[in-house]
Amino acid sequence: MSKSRSKLKRILVIDDNPAIYEDFCKVLCPSNAPAKELIDLASSIFGDEREKMDIGDYQIDFALRGQDGVEKVKSAIAEGWPYIITFVDMRMPNGWGGLETIKNLWLADSQLQIVLCTAYSDYSWDEIRAQLSRRDRFLILKKPFDNIEVQQMVETLVNRQEAEQLLIENQNLLQTAQEIARVGHYTLSHTDQEVKRSESLDALFQIPADYSHSYADFCKLFSQDSAVHFNQCVSGASKTKKPFELICQFQKGGPHQYVWSIAAGYWEFDANNAPSKMIGTIQDITQTYELQNQLRLLDACISQADDVAIITDARPKTAGGPRIVYVNDIFERKTGYTKEFAIGKTMDILYGPNTQNAALEKINKGLINKKPVRVEMVNYDTNKSEFWVDLNMSPIQDKDDEITHWLCMQRDISSQKTTLDALTDKEFSVVKAVAGNSEVTLKEIADRLHISEHTLRNHLASIYEKLGVRGRLELYIFCSKFMDELSKD
Repeated sequence: MSKSRSKLKRILVIDDNPAIYEDFCKVLCPSNAPAKELIDLASSIFGDEREKMDIGDYQIDFALRGQDGVEKVKSAIAEGWPYIITFVDMRMPNGWGGLETIKNLWLADSQLQIVLCTAYSDYSWDEIRAQLSRRDRFLILKKPFDNIEVQQMVETLVNRQEAEQLLIENQNLLQTAQEIARVGHYTLSHTDQEVKRSESLDALFQIPADYSHSYADFCKLFSQDSAVHFNQCVSGASKTKKPFELICQFQKGGPHQYVWSIAAGYWEFDANNAPSKMIGTIQDITQTYELQNQLRLLDACISQADDVAIITDARPKTAGGPRIVYVNDIFERKTGYTKEFAIGKTMDILYGPNTQNAALEKINKGLINKKPVRVEMVNYDTNKSEFWVDLNMSPIQDKDDEITHWLCMQRDISSQKTTLDALTDKEFSVVKAVAGNSEVTLKEIADRLHISEHTLRNHLASIYEKLGVRGRLELYIFCSKFMDELSKD
C-alpha cells in the first residue's frame, strides 16, 4: 500500500541528463532487493543476514534545467509540500550552471538542502565556497557516486530536516508559552558585557529592536532603585553561584513607564570556574502583583473588622456546599474554631438546637434564588455557647456574572437582644408599634395602643433609657435590626 503524500520525502534532481534521474530513482526507490553492498553493510553492523532494508519512501521529481528546477521548487512551496533535498549537476550547458542554479534555488527556498554533483575536473572546493554563501545547506557529491553514499547522504539530510522542523515547532511552542506567561529571556556575556534579548522580551516590553545591547543600557530599562538591586543580584550570583529572583520595576512602552516584573537569572561557568554567561528572564507580573496587593489590603481590612467575615464557595447544598474558603481573625476569636478547621467545612458548624428553622429556610431560599439574605439567628461556638448574629449574606459574581462565592458578614447582636429582653411586655408593644409606624404621629400610635399620648411618652422615655437611644429616629434605626423579632405576634 502506498504511503500518503504527506509522508513521502520529496526530492528534486536537476540534471541535463535524464539517465542520472533514473539512477537516483534506482538507488533511492529500488523495486527489487537492495544492492549487495548495502546488504553486506547491514550484516556487518547488525550481525545477521537481512533480505530487505527499509530505506524510506521518496517522491523524486526531475528538471532538465536550473530554471525549470527553481520553478518546481516555487510550486512545491505553494502546494505546501516543499522539497527536502535537491541534487544539482555542476555542468548544465542547456541553461544555468550548477552554482547559479543553487543561488536561485536559495532565493526561492532559503532552507532547501542541496547536494552539488560535480566531477574532479570542475571547480575547486575553495572556488565553490567563495560563490556559495549558505555553506551549512549544501554537500558535495563527487562523480561517479556510490549507491550507499547517496542513500546515506539522503537519510542524513532527511533526518536533519526532521530535526530542524521539530526544533522550529518547539521554538514556536516556547514563543507561545512565553507570550501566555508574559515572559521573555536574555543572556549576558561576562566578557564583553553584551546583553542579547529574545524577540519575546522586546515584544512584551515594547523595546525597540535597535535598542543598545550593552549591559549598562540594559540596566537603564529598570527604574533607578530596581537597577541598583538588579546589579547587586547579578554581581552576587557570580559569587554565590546560585540563581536569583527580584521583584522590580521594568520599563514598558517608553521612558519612565514601568510595570511590576520578576527579573531572574543564573550564571554559567567555564572550565576555570569563572562566570561566562548569564541566562535570565523578565516576566511582567503587573496584574498579579496588583491583585495580590489588593488581596493583602482586603485581608488586612477584613481581619481588623469588628464583624465576623466568612467567604464560601458557591457549590449547592446537594453537592455538600457551600464550603468555607476564608474566615478572618475575628471568626477565630468569636467562635473558637481555627481557620484550618473551618476551611472546607460548611456553616453548619455554627448551628445548634436553638438555631431557628425559619432563618435556615430563608438562607436556603437565598442560595437557591441566588439573592442576598439578611437574617438574625442563633449561632454556637466551640463550647456550644449560644450567641445572636445579624447575618448579611451576599453573592459574589465574576466578570461573566456567574456566582462563584458568597460573602457572609456576621455582627454579634447578643447584647442588643439582651436589651430587648429587659423591656416590659407593654414597652415591647410600644417598640413594635413605633417600628412599624415610622411616619405617623404619637397620638395616632397611642390611639392604636388604646392608651393616652401622655402614657405613651412615659413608656418611650423608659424605652430610650433602656435601649440607649436618644429619640424616636434612633429608636426606629435600632429596631430595624430586629424586624424579624418585632414582627412576631
